[in-house]
Amino acid sequence: MASTLRLERITKRFGDFVAVDDVTVDIAPGEFTTLVGPSGCGKTTLLNIAAALERPSTGSIVIDGRDMTEFNARERGIAMVFQSYALYPHLTVRQNLGFPLRVQKVPKAEIARRVNEAADLMEIGHLLNRKPRELSGGQRQRVAIGRAVIRPSTVCLLDEPLSNLDAALRVRVRAELKLLFARMGTTTMFVTHDQSEAMTMSDRVVVLKDGKVQQQGAPLEVYRNPANVFVASFIGSPQMNLLPGQLASDDGRPAVKAGALDLGLSAGLAAAAGARSEIILGIRAEDIATTPFANSSKFSARIELVEHLGNSAIMHYRTADGGRILGMEMRDSGVGTGWSGDVHVNLDAVKLFDSKTTAAL
Repeated sequence: MASTLRLERITKRFGDFVAVDDVTVDIAPGEFTTLVGPSGCGKTTLLNIAAALERPSTGSIVIDGRDMTEFNARERGIAMVFQSYALYPHLTVRQNLGFPLRVQKVPKAEIARRVNEAADLMEIGHLLNRKPRELSGGQRQRVAIGRAVIRPSTVCLLDEPLSNLDAALRVRVRAELKLLFARMGTTTMFVTHDQSEAMTMSDRVVVLKDGKVQQQGAPLEVYRNPANVFVASFIGSPQMNLLPGQLASDDGRPAVKAGALDLGLSAGLAAAAGARSEIILGIRAEDIATTPFANSSKFSARIELVEHLGNSAIMHYRTADGGRILGMEMRDSGVGTGWSGDVHVNLDAVKLFDSKTTAAL
């Protein structure tokens, strides 16, 4: 049965440097939660604390309601997969898989049974007699995961396990991992700096910066409703358009002016903005296009550059005041570099952020 994992008010100091600052993360049974953020944000330190490789300066590690802060990794029942696979090169896949069980002096017959079960789960049964050097990167990764899950564990921790793979293999392996962990139902904490991995693999993401949690939630919720400017710029590719703007009034109706954009505001956004005069306007690229939306406003611009992505393309618009804005078009839109005309903004998707605190309004 899958376990609950709670990192409760964790702080970790290295001398005067605070690597993790009062962080609380709850992971439900069977949930795949990803810690994501730039280098130095504290995500690997948090993972190491959960794995008993580091002690927190303050805070508790709670598994299934029991405080396990003073227990080691084996006592916590933690399985961990490292970035570097950590396979023994002189052992076969079969021997690598069975190694944790041999250390625990599990009977040979039981080791053989569990190795076969793990191999079937990872779909590597045909590789059991090969050495690691004879495997592809994706196959080595599956062996490393199989070795981690072959013994009963409460939680599986994954430390950037895909970072050593090339781009094409990384996409394929992350899909395999998502299916695998969904099938196993294991409570999982995954660490990555790659927001696309976090978005595609997770039930929930925890966005970190400078040792602090910026936002937690389902991937689409974090994408659609970022808590602050950092999350808006870090989550999503391309990143959200973020423009300094001023609140104004058009014929008595609330509006925001940001460079060449002059957009009417909904009553809800206007109320959230309150008496502020300056804000930061946020709009995703997919909410800017050459065709109107159900509720849209428009501005004039010229397409300066097109980044083709296959079925869609990112449009780099140059506005009359010299500003640059990113939009999105489908492959058959009929517009390209050099086009100029009216560009439409989806007013239902506009976000506002406080210009001082950068928090969402």
